[in-house]
Amino acid sequence: MKILVLGGASCGKSAFAEKLSENLFVENSSKNLVYLATLDPRSGGDTKERIARHQKQRNGAGFLTVEMFVCDGELCFFKDAKKTDFEKSFPPDSTVLLEDVGNLAANVLFSKNGKNAFEKIDSFLEKLFEKCKNVVFVSNEIFLEKLSDDKEITAYFRLLSRINQKLSSVCERVFFVVAGIPVLLKS
Repeated sequence: MKILVLGGASCGKSAFAEKLSENLFVENSSKNLVYLATLDPRSGGDTKERIARHQKQRNGAGFLTVEMFVCDGELCFFKDAKKTDFEKSFPPDSTVLLEDVGNLAANVLFSKNGKNAFEKIDSFLEKLFEKCKNVVFVSNEIFLEKLSDDKEITAYFRLLSRINQKLSSVCERVFFVVAGIPVLLKS
């Protein structure tokens, strides 16, 4: 089962996606519940506070955390602060919660080698679909806003739009969370 959860900033999409992941894990007798974190703690700003808030929110839920960042233009995976590879990051029959697609897009696009960002992300997604039993994606709905005149921001919007369109086409369910209320868009 593949599920996409869309929503604006601080709308409750993460909490909803975590509950969905936990339910899929139990209902489908998955062997592992993996939280794939894409927010790079080196990003600055309020990043560390946001990471701490998300860790507290999922505390005790049984998630194995895998962090995914961009290293030298390629996706890198870390478990327990140690670099690992894709295969070791996701045991067979895993239920994975990818939090979030917007950070993944920004990490790849604005890395040293940000060319072909969509193709790199698409290739990763295909591997994830093949390997994992269930995947829940959290992504930002930023397209209700006016597009910026800034070329980098416009490139980011376009990339995230392509990824969200791809995910919405391949996911069996798509939700849009508004003010903490999930609305089913596709089933």
